[in-house]
Amino acid sequence: MPKDGLSTLADSYGLERNELHQLKILAESFFDKLREELLGYAGRSIRMVELSQATACFNDFSVDAVAARHLIFLGFTDQIVAVIRLDHDLASALVDSMLGSSEAQPAAAQRKMTAVEERVVANTLGAAIVKTAQRVLTPNLPDSLNLRLLRIEHRAVLVADTLPPLEQMVTAKVRCDAGSKGGWIELGLPFSLIYKIRASLTPTRTRKIEAGGGEHRARALLADSALELSAVLGRLSLPLSAIRSLRPGSILMLQKARRGLPSIELRSGDQPLFTGMIIQQDGWYRFLIDKTGGTDERANPDGTDA
Repeated sequence: MPKDGLSTLADSYGLERNELHQLKILAESFFDKLREELLGYAGRSIRMVELSQATACFNDFSVDAVAARHLIFLGFTDQIVAVIRLDHDLASALVDSMLGSSEAQPAAAQRKMTAVEERVVANTLGAAIVKTAQRVLTPNLPDSLNLRLLRIEHRAVLVADTLPPLEQMVTAKVRCDAGSKGGWIELGLPFSLIYKIRASLTPTRTRKIEAGGGEHRARALLADSALELSAVLGRLSLPLSAIRSLRPGSILMLQKARRGLPSIELRSGDQPLFTGMIIQQDGWYRFLIDKTGGTDERANPDGTDA
């Protein structure tokens, strides 16, 4: 179920409050730019209000029979950047605006869209959403201009080959009115994307660098640089014949567990920085540092990481 409130989000998912605030500002910018794009198609006033922020796993986000009547997936060939869902009332209101339907014409309750209306949603609304995402969401990602609409579903369904069902998402939802009709539209950003752009969410703080002292100057300049870390459970050396015989269910011996938990090294490249254990907290696996540096014992220092 979605978890409301910035405090809950920060505590549960390891994001700083200022990062969550910047995500909210990002969503506000997205919806504002989307409103501008839609004005060129709709021919009547469009307003977006009541923005709220929450979290949900992809499964809950996509199978909600009320909210997920239309799902739009944006991304590259190998990555989903965003999922947008809008309810049927909003989709119908936008289609009526784009096709010039009468404002006074009563809409049948939850009537099924025609093939032409679904094409309008996919092409016109989809194009507006893609342009908005290119302007707002992806300036810090490579090949942002190649962002495209990967798929659209006109029903609540868990879409295979997009995101894992349990992928956590930060969502932002607004009420969108086209003329006198409207409904809800929601933007979902997967954590796999957020972790890639989190460095750009908060402005780099300007640090005062004392005159002289090349080492202090270098430390200050490098303090905000991103360093990719890897948690390594163990190392093992195997002959090629043994590797070729591995199958699902094969067991590899790495090391003995201490205190019931395996010892893990946190490394940058081949350099061990810390040794610790993997623990569970608030539903997430986290790395608990036990000591500085690598482990004293390794299964085979000349092998491969596992």
